[in-house]
Amino acid sequence: MVQKYKMALFIVVIIGFIVGFYVLWDTVVHNLGTHASTDGEVEINDTYLLNRTSAHSYNLTSTEASNFVLKPTIEEFNYDKKYIIACTTDELHVSEDKKSEYWIIDVKTNQLYGPMNKKDFFKKKEELFLELELKKVSKFF
Repeated sequence: MVQKYKMALFIVVIIGFIVGFYVLWDTVVHNLGTHASTDGEVEINDTYLLNRTSAHSYNLTSTEASNFVLKPTIEEFNYDKKYIIACTTDELHVSEDKKSEYWIIDVKTNQLYGPMNKKDFFKKKEELFLELELKKVSKFF
């Protein structure tokens, strides 16, 4: 009877080591695959940095003035050489009725358009002949 308990305990310990190793390995591989040295920021250009401030919070800062350009939290984002576009929500109102605000930044002139509602955002995109589409901000990390 004691032999059966020892064998069961041995099996449980082995399973624990296997699960622990798998979790540790998955964490290491994930971190190496997501910009391990620059996991918290993406350089947009010489002026702008997209920052991950927590697991689900992102902001845009200026390297020139060291201040927020777009405060948390950015939900959707995209950029090219001419423009940055973003959709933000107030991180304090993370509920069904959270309010989205839309932004366009002219990178050359640092002109900030916004906050805008969705309708005005698409109208401004047409005026600027801007073809960028918003993407989930997490795709950039």
